[in-house]
Amino acid sequence: AAVLTACGGGGGSSDPVTPTPVVPATLTLTGTAATGAALGNRPVDAKCATGASAAPSTTGADGKFTVSISGGALPCVLRVTASDGTVLHSVAAGNGNSATVNITTASELVLAHLVGGAAAGAFSSFDATALTDTKVQDALGAVVDTLKAAGVDVTAIGNLLTAPLVAANGNTAGNDFDKALDALKAKLEASGTTLAALADSVAKGSPNLPPTALSNTPDLPAAMKLQPAAANCASLRSGRYRVVLNAIRGNAPATEVGTVDAQKLTVLNADGDLNQLIANGTCRYRTPAGGDVFVSQAGVIVGQINKDADNLPFNGGVVFPEQTHPLASLAGDLTKAIHQLKF
Repeated sequence: AAVLTACGGGGGSSDPVTPTPVVPATLTLTGTAATGAALGNRPVDAKCATGASAAPSTTGADGKFTVSISGGALPCVLRVTASDGTVLHSVAAGNGNSATVNITTASELVLAHLVGGAAAGAFSSFDATALTDTKVQDALGAVVDTLKAAGVDVTAIGNLLTAPLVAANGNTAGNDFDKALDALKAKLEASGTTLAALADSVAKGSPNLPPTALSNTPDLPAAMKLQPAAANCASLRSGRYRVVLNAIRGNAPATEVGTVDAQKLTVLNADGDLNQLIANGTCRYRTPAGGDVFVSQAGVIVGQINKDADNLPFNGGVVFPEQTHPLASLAGDLTKAIHQLKF
């Protein structure tokens, strides 16, 4: 009994074990904010699948930033506010405890395409399910194609969200990525198009556009908005156009590709002939042969074109901006229905 008593007394004197506190992992987002020049000393915020920045981080003079989020998890949407009040957004997808993400005019377009709407909405109404790796890659490809069609080739840059970005600041020159942002800025200024208007067109061309956002308001393709416009018609832009005439050549309607210089009002056809259009009112023109031409708000041209058709003085012609679409973007119920009706 004495032994049992001794053992009981010794057990009662042991100290309780204190559990080790669990420290949540920190998600670290790093990158550069720029528009062709560094966005220095500007606030950066982030919202993530888990967590958000407790307070805005501040970019350095070179536009570089670091945002740390305790317990944070990807994906995230970021925003930076420029000195003129412009707000740019970006997206970081994937997984892990760190990510590189640039916030630029290009990332604003990527996020607009990704969510099929305003990038600001992706921040204010954060939805992680819309920010998958696959959708991000699709959006990146679409924006690269749009910019290339507009004359800003960024294919050599790599991933527009994560590629190394050295923004011009002070005596430091920007790298090729930064120069591409300069080229985009110059295109916007020369075309008279705002970044918001371009992003809106990019969003409208996205397969992620919500059905409720569909509109009857005509609009130009995004790439055409970066081309110079005619002085009397904002919807007539320079570029390549497909011409379809109500004339038969062989066994098919006559069609060819021509090049329009909207500022000079000239049309270079496939035969190398240069034709001068004459302004005849807002978005209306006369051809050298006296035909009447009208340009719609969507950039589609309808007119009287004289092109060797059974000695008629004019043929009716429809001319529309030449576009390239990924085959995947044509998939869907409508395409299937057309295929079934045709075959």
